[in-house]
Amino acid sequence: MDSRRGITLSRDQLEAWARRPLSDEEVEAIDDCLPNSSIPDAIDVIANEAIT
Repeated sequence: MDSRRGITLSRDQLEAWARRPLSDEEVEAIDDCLPNSSIPDAIDVIANEAIT
């Protein structure tokens, strides 16, 4: 088992960022789209430029 800590985006957090309630289908679509979004690039910049 991997004991390294990760993060989970809660539905409340997703809805706060969306600024509206999301349907189950929208949450599933967001889950599917995240790997191909700009979020991985943002994490790269934060990890390798912003906090170093």
